[in-house]
Amino acid sequence: MAASNPSHYYYIKNKSDLDQEYAQPIFISTLVNQFTSSFFGMPNAANSFTLTFKYPGLLVGSGYLHPKVNEEDYQLGFYFDFTSGLPVIPGTSIKGVLKNAFPFQAASEEELKQKSDYIFEKFNETNEFINPEGSPLNGLLKNNLLEKQTLEEIFFQGKQIFFDAYVMGLNSSLRLFETDYITPHTAGKFKSPNPIKFLKVASDTEFCFQFFITEYSSNGIIISAKQKENLFKRILLDFGIGAKRNVGYGQFAE
Repeated sequence: MAASNPSHYYYIKNKSDLDQEYAQPIFISTLVNQFTSSFFGMPNAANSFTLTFKYPGLLVGSGYLHPKVNEEDYQLGFYFDFTSGLPVIPGTSIKGVLKNAFPFQAASEEELKQKSDYIFEKFNETNEFINPEGSPLNGLLKNNLLEKQTLEEIFFQGKQIFFDAYVMGLNSSLRLFETDYITPHTAGKFKSPNPIKFLKVASDTEFCFQFFITEYSSNGIIISAKQKENLFKRILLDFGIGAKRNVGYGQFAE
């Protein structure tokens, strides 16, 4: 197992000699360069783009049960591809982040308007509609189509597939995994801190996001698959993905 599964190798070799031998720098870079695109790349994914995680990196799957064996063990869960042991971002998680930016889940009229304004602004901006009057979204408003369909239905209806995102490139140190800690606040001024150790994907790791997106067409108004893809990319850049985004994890750079 240790010779073919990088996550398992990292787990059992989490000692002072971790960065020696071949596991992190050479073995994983060879695996990523020669294996990931052919294994994870979907032939029918007509739409795709790559994004790079900024510091401090990515934490995904922290809610998975991972009971610690001892005090030195990792204490948060993580999501790995079962076959390769490589970290992947589930397509369901990607779709969830994207749909959450749309106004269909709004808790109030104010939030409904804020989300709707955000989608219109980012769609026009990413697709370079300098004059909003030429935007198909404005055409939907003029034709009262948004009274019959929500923005969420327009962008997510049909046979659209959100595939898992996979590792496309490593950072300059050729490291995929790193160890990190969080220290929850405890009651009492003089109580000793209790650091919680967890595994993360290193910063500057590049992921490929892939989709099968369908075109929307109604009453002569067309929103192309590419235009949807551009909006999805912008949402991910704005909101990130994964756990602990409020403290910087899961944020992207293009």
